[in-house]
Amino acid sequence: MNKHTVFVAGKRFILLSEDKEEYVQKLASEVSKTINEIAETNPKLESRSCAILCALDYADDKYKEIQRNKSLNQKAKAVIENADKHAKEIKDLKEKINYKNETIAKLQAQVSELEKKVKANTQPKPTEKTEEKAQPKPENKPQEKAEEKPENKPAQQENPQPQKKKKHQHPHENPYKAQAVEKKTEENQNKGYTPIRQISLFENE
Repeated sequence: MNKHTVFVAGKRFILLSEDKEEYVQKLASEVSKTINEIAETNPKLESRSCAILCALDYADDKYKEIQRNKSLNQKAKAVIENADKHAKEIKDLKEKINYKNETIAKLQAQVSELEKKVKANTQPKPTEKTEEKAQPKPENKPQEKAEEKPENKPAQQENPQPQKKKKHQHPHENPYKAQAVEKKTEENQNKGYTPIRQISLFENE
């Protein structure tokens, strides 16, 4: 223990403390300052009463600080509990994810095996027919087609002569005009073509 001599409100005190000299002197000056402020605000009070009021002020600050520390400790404890809870949830989720990943890997392996089996079953197996198809067939030489001889078809008559229709003689028909038309048709037939249409001015169609 160390001895420290301090002055508080003009009075000398010898204190025993494990703290350093500077810290003890700082406390003494702070208490002395507070007592002097109380004495100035209340000049009728004795120095002892002022010291008691100073002690009450420090006790109030100490109590409030303790309550503040308790609330902070409770909040910190709640935060730590929540953190532990979340950490546990995260751990559980990681385990579930790992389990699902393993399940997915197993299912993928099973699917790949099934695909291989399906491919093996769908591939055609070699049979005698396929072997026969694989052998080259002898080339079939194209058979010479018999030349088709043109059949003797009856020769078509070129420019067949139209049959003369009997015309009803009109009472006012000009006989010379009819003779001229007949003569002209005979000339056209001798030339090798047939007129499309004969026009008569004196014949009603």
